[in-house]
Amino acid sequence: MPKYNFSCKDCLHNQENHLSISEYRDSKNINLICNSCRSKNLVRVFKNTYSNIDRSTEEILAEIKSEVMSTVDKVKSGDITAISEVYGEEVNKLKVK
Repeated sequence: MPKYNFSCKDCLHNQENHLSISEYRDSKNINLICNSCRSKNLVRVFKNTYSNIDRSTEEILAEIKSEVMSTVDKVKSGDITAISEVYGEEVNKLKVK
């Protein structure tokens, strides 16, 4: 369930509320209450967010290996964009016209 940050206009207390998306859309109707002063005068505060995706070391290594193999295949096929990403912009000067 998404986490939303709110600030109380009365006591300036900041709090997080876990609400479903539909609950958030109807947040004016669900009567959010300040955890500190019990006021209903809350406003949404936008903060940086992040996600923590739990993956095993094996899953991360498999993903890296897949990406590397894809890049190797592109370079072997002569994909100039892939070659430039690997070897730098100087490769663009080698293009055959």
